[in-house]
Amino acid sequence: MARSGDDDARLTGMSGLRWEGMDLVITVRVQPRASRERWMGVRDGEVLVALTAPPVDGAANEALPKFLAKELDVATGRIRIVQGERTRHKVVRVTAPDPTRVAAWAEKLGAPPPEIRSGIPTENRTGNRKKTHPTQNGNTQNGNTQNGNKRHA
Repeated sequence: MARSGDDDARLTGMSGLRWEGMDLVITVRVQPRASRERWMGVRDGEVLVALTAPPVDGAANEALPKFLAKELDVATGRIRIVQGERTRHKVVRVTAPDPTRVAAWAEKLGAPPPEIRSGIPTENRTGNRKKTHPTQNGNTQNGNTQNGNKRHA
C-alpha cells in the first residue's frame, strides 16, 4: 500500500530538496534510536537521517531541527516540521538558508542540489553576481548596510 507522501516525493524530485521562494523544503525519512546521528543518503525522493533520539514524546521531532541546523548553519528557530509530526516521513521547511551551503550539503549527501530559483545568487558569464539573497547584499533588517550607513530609498 502506497503512503500518502508519495505525491510529495515525486514533486521534490530525486534529491528530496526543493526551493519554495527563499525557503528550502526537505522531504525527510527519520530513523529514530540509531546508534549515532548521521546522514544516510537519499532514497525514493527522501533525505535519510539517523537520529539517536527515540520516537517517544516528540524527542525525535526535537532532535531533527537541531541536527539540520548544525548541518545547514542556520538557527534552530528557522527550521520547522510542516508535515509528519507523528510519522517517520516528514517535510521540513528551512527559512532562507545560504544557497551555497545548501549546494555543498546536497553534494555531501550525494544528491543533486535543488534547482536554483530567482532571487538566489547566480553568476553571469563574467563571474559577477547578478541576483542576491537579501541577507547577502549587506542589508540588515533595520535598513543599515554593513558599513553602518543608512540606505536611502
